Order: sequence, then structure tokens, then C-alpha cells
Amino acid sequence: MWIGAGLVTAAKAVLRREPRDDPNRTRPYLVEFDAFAVLERRDGWARVAFVGADGPAATGWLRDDEVATSVAAAP
Repeated sequence: MWIGAGLVTAAKAVLRREPRDDPNRTRPYLVEFDAFAVLERRDGWARVAFVGADGPAATGWLRDDEVATSVAAAP
């Protein structure tokens, strides 16, 4: 279940397996204006799901400074 939506604002945003920087990770990645569903938020990170036109869904963590999101308020 997703809690919001967002767009990538960075030129390139690498999807990470965990909510932390990994300088060796270069793929998969999203590019500016790619849209995604927000699945979870945690300390400056968003876990997202992205479905491209030519492939299965990819999930991972993006830094808040790489994206703009709209997340529903808690009930």
C-alpha cells in the first residue's frame, strides 16, 4: 500500500536497498521527473515503487533531497 506520490527532482537518483548512502551503488536509478509511489518515510528517506514503461516495478530508498513528495497525513 502506498502513502503518497512523488517526482524525482535530481538529475539522477539511485535506488538503494537500505535507507543509507552506498557510494558503490550505481543502478538501478531514476531520472528527473520520473514519478513514483511512496511506500514509507524514514529519517530523510522515502521508500518508493517505480514502474517503468518497459519493465517490472522497482523498489528502493531515495533521499529526500532527490525528490518532491506528497504524502497523506496520518489518520
